[in-house]
Amino acid sequence: YRYAFNNELKAKYKEAIIDHWKIERPEKEGAWNIFTAMVSDEFDLKEAIWYLQEHPMDMINWDIMNSQRKDIGFIAPNFRNQTLKEVLPPDERPIQRHNGNMFNIDRKGGNGNGEESAGDIWLLPYWMGRYLGVISGSVTGNEKVKK
Repeated sequence: YRYAFNNELKAKYKEAIIDHWKIERPEKEGAWNIFTAMVSDEFDLKEAIWYLQEHPMDMINWDIMNSQRKDIGFIAPNFRNQTLKEVLPPDERPIQRHNGNMFNIDRKGGNGNGEESAGDIWLLPYWMGRYLGVISGSVTGNEKVKK
């Protein structure tokens, strides 16, 4: 990656990216999985593809209430504010930016009166994954692994 001007910086950038990815990993967030692909062969490709496939193209902030669902497992409060055993698919939870908590399961007051960005929530991990060669374009409606 060209932004590391020397090997010492390259090692520090790699360490920082992997360290942050390990913290973000339970969120299965597409961008952090693809960011990690810049510096390591160890990243969650399946989760990155899952994120891209399941993310809605509708970026409108609708009211969403998942807290009453019986099919999700809640966990005790923790420092990460992770509320569930497993993160919900992107199309079943409130739309959020990459730095949001993907374990936020409810949104009140959305009512369709706002939207999230110009689509970079999806476009950034998709095009970065294409640029890095870890995913390819859709052939049959599913991303194909390029390995």
